[in-house]
Amino acid sequence: MAERVRNGEHFDDIDQSLMSMRTPVASVEEQDERLAWFLSITAAMSHYSARIFLQNHRWDVAVAVDAWLARGGLPVITPPIRINNRGRPVPEVSNNGMRDSMIG
Repeated sequence: MAERVRNGEHFDDIDQSLMSMRTPVASVEEQDERLAWFLSITAAMSHYSARIFLQNHRWDVAVAVDAWLARGGLPVITPPIRINNRGRPVPEVSNNGMRDSMIG
């Protein structure tokens, strides 16, 4: 592949990284990496909305970014409310859709 240069920067590494984001997801770590890429590209404020958006696009970052551009942003998606055995909402500590293992 011929090396492309724009404004003095090399984009081959970015091209290769993005092409790898089009293949099926095999692990949670790959999901997290794709979520991080998507968040950095879109500057989305809600990790949860971004995660659901990527899931709806089969974790294909390129397709998700195209859909995000066509839509003009992410849909607002709120996490489901958990209900305890007494029928009352369980208070949640907001983690913006990030995994518990990522917090701390």
